[in-house]
Amino acid sequence: MMKEHAPRILGGFLKGRALSVPRGRATRPLRVLARRSLFDILGPLLDEARVLDLFAGAGSVGLEAVSRGAGEVLLVENGREAIRALRQSIDAFGIGERARVVGMAAHEFVDQAAAGAFDFIFVGPPYPLLRDGDEHLRAALAGLPRLVAAAGWLVLETPVELPCPPLAGLDRVDERTFGDTRLSFFTPPSAAD
Repeated sequence: MMKEHAPRILGGFLKGRALSVPRGRATRPLRVLARRSLFDILGPLLDEARVLDLFAGAGSVGLEAVSRGAGEVLLVENGREAIRALRQSIDAFGIGERARVVGMAAHEFVDQAAAGAFDFIFVGPPYPLLRDGDEHLRAALAGLPRLVAAAGWLVLETPVELPCPPLAGLDRVDERTFGDTRLSFFTPPSAAD
């Protein structure tokens, strides 16, 4: 499942290691420039953080977070090929004590997760789900604000041609554009003060 041009970890103790990627085009790893900028902004906040990578795909964000010091990372994904690739990367990197794959649909995970459980949440849903207004995606997005810790961050990746959906209960505090990709940064209201 390793491809010649597989995404690589950009920083931290795993820097330069290539990720296993699933076959086909079902996943779309976050582009290098966007990922580098994301971790330049949030990097100092990751030390021992509890991280959720929702719609993990190849895990380019979640596994980067492990490499940069996150204490625990949950990679939520329901595609069989993607789950297999995530587990291969975790095994190859020897980080099974800090990274765990949760094989289930995003909206189901969000329904079951504990409130305030995550210091950093990255949400990179498949663009077709955003374009189609998928009901399961809407349910997952509606439930996410309660999972963010009081001083936590949520970053939502969307295509620039679509408006960023609001996340009730969170303040959008920043937005960055990288080609056709937008990253929107949210915090609980108390964290933005």
